[in-house]
Amino acid sequence: MQLQQYIQPLLKGHWALRFHTRTLLLKGGELLGVKYLVPCLRRWFHFGNVDDASAFLKDVVRVSEEEGNEPLLVIKEHVGEEKEYRVAVYSMTPDCHDAVSLIAKGSQRVGPGLSLMDARFGIILEREFSDNYLSTGRGRDPKWRWTQVPKNVYWIKERQWRGERALIRQMTKPVFGSMVTPSLEGVVPLPIPDAPASAEGACGDEEFTTLIKPLYSRGWYVVYNHQLRKLSNAEITLKKYPIMTGFYDLKMFDVAVAFTQDVLTLARAENIAVSLWVDSRTVTVQGTSEMSMNISLREARFAILVERLFAEKYKGHPRTDDVHPLSLLAQPQTVKELRNHPLSNVNPKVYENLRVQKMVQATLRKKGDTIEYIGENEKAEDES
Repeated sequence: MQLQQYIQPLLKGHWALRFHTRTLLLKGGELLGVKYLVPCLRRWFHFGNVDDASAFLKDVVRVSEEEGNEPLLVIKEHVGEEKEYRVAVYSMTPDCHDAVSLIAKGSQRVGPGLSLMDARFGIILEREFSDNYLSTGRGRDPKWRWTQVPKNVYWIKERQWRGERALIRQMTKPVFGSMVTPSLEGVVPLPIPDAPASAEGACGDEEFTTLIKPLYSRGWYVVYNHQLRKLSNAEITLKKYPIMTGFYDLKMFDVAVAFTQDVLTLARAENIAVSLWVDSRTVTVQGTSEMSMNISLREARFAILVERLFAEKYKGHPRTDDVHPLSLLAQPQTVKELRNHPLSNVNPKVYENLRVQKMVQATLRKKGDTIEYIGENEKAEDES
């Protein structure tokens, strides 16, 4: 009954019930590197400029403190027909909270996952966005929404079970080889290098020694992101490109959000497209200037400036170097290793899954300016 009363009205708007793979768990004040699947409420909020997005993040912190709910946040700069900043809020109740689960009774491995605390948080945040941003033109709704609305708790539990089986299969795959760095525990941080004055061109082997390796020693690594590209013949190809990634443990949620606001301001000044994740009071930073198989000097400069910002302004909040949000970390030492790293290879199964997913998402139905993605159990209606 509570699912229909509180959750379903949110899902009929721009909120969605998603199953998120957590890679960090805050328990007893300590960070644990784990992987588990948890149902959550998620909503994307769009803004035309970084100032409005930053102001909304302050409101999220305020509501979070008032409600005792620390959400997971994703902040991305989207460059399309027009530049905009997108903030995703994931609300899920941790297992250390005594809130009553809306999905399962009693104790379970991942705790409540979804509770009335999440429903209340979503309702309050929706009202905040509608009154202070949407109505004044400072914010905008996404041009899409998910149409799947759970009928009952069994629908949620069945999909969580399917996702956990896939996650277990993923975690039991063999490790790729010696170039994978499982942990940075015990690595002595090197001094922060001077940021290169020129931001043109790509990093060569010399820059890997003088700029990139010191960043590795301070918790940075390379992630190979998937990029789907549509070719002229309507085929979809999948590429991977490296992106410098930094990880910071700031100990408190409001401090982590303040750090992301400073990074957003820095990214605007450096003309870098930035992506940020705030999870369990940690911040993951990614900055890109181009999608290629190189690390540009502009990206290296941005990473150094972020590291210096953290060292100078947030030095009272030390980072935990041996806990990272990914189980496989790449730290290539040369340009050749960067381009030939095992993690840079495109998995044929992943490629096929993403290609099919892209084709499914092309099956849409439109209502006004909103695109509704058809759920896996719903029938697409051609209204064109």
